[in-house]
Amino acid sequence: MSDNTTHSDSSSFRHIEVGTDGDDTPAVLHTSFDGGSDSIVVAIVEAVATVTGEDPIDMPPLFDTINPEALNRLVAPSTPRDQHVEISFEYQDCQITVSSRGDTVVVPDR
Repeated sequence: MSDNTTHSDSSSFRHIEVGTDGDDTPAVLHTSFDGGSDSIVVAIVEAVATVTGEDPIDMPPLFDTINPEALNRLVAPSTPRDQHVEISFEYQDCQITVSSRGDTVVVPDR
């Protein structure tokens, strides 16, 4: 794994790649989203596509894995809460962790 860090901007998320496995795919991908339910789903799918090298169009819908509306209610940064919330799940052979701070971490199963 190298120490390469890349920053990228998109309409739905900003990501920071942390290291690569030598084949230019990130070993860990940290993303952030702006809080809307669509942006959370899009950020997750785009981040997983970046890590796996898949086209998002060819990936199964995220709702086959997790209920996006429930996820949004639990982690939307705009929702007032007393404590920080993190949700972890598997999608497309990746471990996804989404937080109420607006962050997502994608770690591919290798």
